[in-house]
Amino acid sequence: MCVVSVLVGLDVVVVGFLDNGSIAAAGFQALATIAKGPVYVAAGSALVAFPLLRTPGARISEVLGASFASFGQLVVVAFGIIATAPPVMAGLIVPEKYRGSLGLLPWLAVSGLGYAVLMVLATVLLALRAYRRCQLGLVCASFLVVGGLWIGWNLNAVAGMAVGSAIGAVVSGTVLAVLAWPVIVASRAGAVKFVFTAMMLIAALAISSRLQPMVWLALSALSGSTVLAHQRGLLPIWNDVRIFRRRRGNSRRKEKEPDRQEFRARHLRNPRGSRWA
Repeated sequence: MCVVSVLVGLDVVVVGFLDNGSIAAAGFQALATIAKGPVYVAAGSALVAFPLLRTPGARISEVLGASFASFGQLVVVAFGIIATAPPVMAGLIVPEKYRGSLGLLPWLAVSGLGYAVLMVLATVLLALRAYRRCQLGLVCASFLVVGGLWIGWNLNAVAGMAVGSAIGAVVSGTVLAVLAWPVIVASRAGAVKFVFTAMMLIAALAISSRLQPMVWLALSALSGSTVLAHQRGLLPIWNDVRIFRRRRGNSRRKEKEPDRQEFRARHLRNPRGSRWA
């Protein structure tokens, strides 16, 4: 996770060093910090999923499905709001001297999305002891992110670095997703329906931000409230990891003691390892 953390903050450090603390670099740093909202969501999802996946006898497919669903819902809303924020709204939280960099916000939001995918997949692979896949993915991500930043800076300075960061992060997340494909398949998540819904939401936010910022604000508030209510189990349909954990704990308390002893004996006979290593 140290590698992922370094990659996430690398662009903010490098741009300040290369551009000698200019206003453009400071604007990049301010917006990049905001645009990494999906990374904070990924960190929270990973912290919840890791101990569940490490628990002996865990139902891996159910935990993965709940984790990916929870992460996907939160990260899509966070990304959509950040990437499509109209300048009049973003200008309320960005200092006036940095507003010339607002055009970089969509690219920085894309990079935040890529880093979020990188973080959650790396954590899942570590939890499942798929160390070789995780190491290979992080090595590739290091070259891709650094290469994207270097090429972007040489092509178009600060603006080019924002584009390079987005491309490097997305390609890195894609590479790790390919390496983690057996894990993703095991989650049995309804990806097609989710991707379609996410695209519709992002498109609606993008169109409304161009036409009517107040409509964008209302839609953002509605989508955020809906996802949070969904995570808290306040809607008729839910798949929250927290609720899954509580249900799993209740079911385990109902088990008979002989069944527990039999499981412990079977677990001790089997060597530790990962089917995805």
